Amino acid sequence: MELVLINDERRRLVEPIVRYVRGVREQHVFVLIPEVEPERVWQRILQNQRGGVLAHALRRDTEAVVCRLRFRMAPPTTRADGPPGHTLQPHRANGPGSDPHQAGEPYAAG
Repeated sequence: MELVLINDERRRLVEPIVRYVRGVREQHVFVLIPEVEPERVWQRILQNQRGGVLAHALRRDTEAVVCRLRFRMAPPTTRADGPPGHTLQPHRANGPGSDPHQAGEPYAAG
């Protein structure tokens, strides 16, 4: 697997990535879009929506499989094994226990 850096002098995001994915001649193309999601709803409104715009453009204009990886910002914590601060936790769309592959196992962030 190759990591590709795409530079654009106009600092555009969507068009250069869609153009690159269209030019890939592999049988299957997977695009992972990492996104940080604040804990509170009012904070989410303030976050930019580039991940959604990019996902929509890729699904519309390419045959790529698109996966948006959302990481929720947890509130500041004080832990005995480390300094206080924010931690990133994967977002689970349907809540804990909704994944059939992890049935009965509690959801824990690492």
